[in-house]
Amino acid sequence: MFKKHNPYNKFLTLAFASIFLMSLGFLTHNAFADQVVATIPLGTWPTGIGVNPNTNMIYVPANAYTSKIGPVIVINSTTNSIVSEITVGVNTQGVGVNPNTNLIYVSNADSKLAVIDGSTNNLINQISLGSYPVGVGVNPNTNLIYVSATHFNNDNSTFPVIDGSTNSVISRITVGNYPHGVGVNPNTNLIYVANYGYSGTDKTVSVINGTTNTVVATIQVGSGPLGVAVNPNTNIIYVTNSHDNTISVINGTTNSVVNTISVGSFPIDIGVNYNTNKVYALNAESNSVSIIDGTTNSVVNTISVGSLPVAITVNPVTNMIYVGSSNDKSVYVIDGSLNAPTVPKSPTNLSAIAISSSQINLSWNIPVSNGGSPVTGYMIERSTDNGSTWSTIVSNTGSVSTTYSNTGLVHSTTYTYRVSAINSFGTGTSSNSASAITFNTVPTSPTGLSATATSTSQINLSWKSPSDNGGSPVTGYMIERSTDNGSTWSTIVSNTGSVSTTYSNTGLSAGTSYTYRVSAINSVGVGSPSSTASATTPLLSVGGIPVTPPVSPHF
Repeated sequence: MFKKHNPYNKFLTLAFASIFLMSLGFLTHNAFADQVVATIPLGTWPTGIGVNPNTNMIYVPANAYTSKIGPVIVINSTTNSIVSEITVGVNTQGVGVNPNTNLIYVSNADSKLAVIDGSTNNLINQISLGSYPVGVGVNPNTNLIYVSATHFNNDNSTFPVIDGSTNSVISRITVGNYPHGVGVNPNTNLIYVANYGYSGTDKTVSVINGTTNTVVATIQVGSGPLGVAVNPNTNIIYVTNSHDNTISVINGTTNSVVNTISVGSFPIDIGVNYNTNKVYALNAESNSVSIIDGTTNSVVNTISVGSLPVAITVNPVTNMIYVGSSNDKSVYVIDGSLNAPTVPKSPTNLSAIAISSSQINLSWNIPVSNGGSPVTGYMIERSTDNGSTWSTIVSNTGSVSTTYSNTGLVHSTTYTYRVSAINSFGTGTSSNSASAITFNTVPTSPTGLSATATSTSQINLSWKSPSDNGGSPVTGYMIERSTDNGSTWSTIVSNTGSVSTTYSNTGLSAGTSYTYRVSAINSVGVGSPSSTASATTPLLSVGGIPVTPPVSPHF
């Protein structure tokens, strides 16, 4: 659980000698996410890192490369200052911490495991292992220490189990070839070992029962597995696949890979904050840390951590993360509390623009912080009383698009909007409000049109004004006439220029049928026509009164 190691193993000397890993230079930054808040210079190359969350002390195995006699540098993480340097052996590698006993275990290339008393910072024992040790894991509940070790001369890999009470090897377990990272779940008493194999060919994780000290499962992962981290709260195990640039996510109940997450280049080590359920994957070639939301198994941020980072550890009590960077000979301190996963911040710069009498287009900027989990959509609310009451018109857009078109609106109406971002933790606070007024439109149709012949040459029209003027006063009417019962129309008055709802059509031919329709006009334009009405002028009139002559009798 509280372990850290240097997963390079046989590649470590090559890395120090040639300094071949270069930055790829494509990191992204989020000013509101986990941030590097301090850099602690060491003066030597860190090869591993561990923390005692009870004492808040950091332990950094390092190599003074000229002599290859590596000290363990002790850092007070409250002050970020070095308080001690302890010489333990040649080419110090991994480190494990038992917070209950305050003992620190450091693997050395001289086939020994150094035991340090954290109270006095003194080396109190060297346990002979008989093989080249790398990763170190500790179960503080059972006080057993687990070391990944390899015999390079014959490729046989053993896994020494050490009793922390007697500092003696009590078991040796055969695992895969070239084991590296070690992760311990103290709740289930299961131990997980990443087997790198020759040139990354093993691609497995050995699962060890800590009660029987036997391998109970072998899990296939990606290529070049190196680092292992365990979240005991969720029983999820994370493995860095250095050749695939991925993280394998393992369900500890089923011993199956349930997800694969793409991260930076050459992920070498990994840490978990089980309080925030955030995972920190250390990418050696990218010189970065990929921050993973353990709930969604998605990368929520990537931050730079110097040149050739080799080891990472997490203090779940203080929510601080520590990264050992070899080329910089430093430890980078990341404050994880700056981005404990939560709902997103508010979207900004919401604007509303009416583009017609029935549509308003919205646009906004993404939140300045996604809360540590990607935004997956937006909730859109609308008000027609200037924000006194709100209704949700879209509960979740289901898209990261920052535009939306609200259609089917009423003309000449003020609509007010606000937008909230959504991520896996819920819906964030709303944006600023923005209002727009839909355009005026043409009037609706006049109603009740009637046509009455008053002479052989005149028909009088009357109608009722439209029920809706389109948001702009009616200023006149267009009158159309047809002499073929509405098959074709001619405009006899393009605009009456009056709000009067009557009109006399004169100069007509006697004995002719005329059909009419009327359309209202406002500042926007001409509306749709009314229903039609027809009348027929008489053949003659007597005293101004139209009459129809009798039909001649036939003999």
